[in-house]
Amino acid sequence: MSTDSLVEMMEKYQQEYYQSQGKNIFFKKSQKQDCAKGVSQAFPLEDMINRTIFIIPQKNKLIFDYTVFKLYATSENYEAIIQRVIESYDLLLSQYSTFEVHIILDGFTISAAERYKSVIQLFCNKCMTSQTRYSQYITGMYLYYTPSMMESISTLLKPFIDPNVSHSIFMYSKAESPAIFKSLFEK
Repeated sequence: MSTDSLVEMMEKYQQEYYQSQGKNIFFKKSQKQDCAKGVSQAFPLEDMINRTIFIIPQKNKLIFDYTVFKLYATSENYEAIIQRVIESYDLLLSQYSTFEVHIILDGFTISAAERYKSVIQLFCNKCMTSQTRYSQYITGMYLYYTPSMMESISTLLKPFIDPNVSHSIFMYSKAESPAIFKSLFEK
């Protein structure tokens, strides 16, 4: 199964869930978590993680796709997702002296930042603090499709990130992201 068809099937599951349940106006957080739990049980976790976190071949660039992550991420699988990031960092460092992290944030909102605050904090504690070895090897963290409220979201997340890494964060608007992101895959 191709990675695109996996994402299509995950999105279809999500659409069917909301069609059968109705989309809550209130208590959206618990409904979104329930839907993500259903997706995470319906599809192989390894396949979903592979589509969320991957390295561009022959480059020192790791991609993290929030658009896929949000479909299945729950507190039950946060550790496995973070472990894959760590394994990917280690793989990159076995081949390169530094690496870059590129994050697709399309659809990320303030409520998403609040909903995923615990996994973001866990990730930062394991991968982005001065106590971990990874923060010294990240030459840039590139955020694509950043929401218009990114400054507010950044304020919420900044306390969790090593200051050395926070100085290497580059944000691209929704308008400029497609061309810049596409260029990562060019030879």
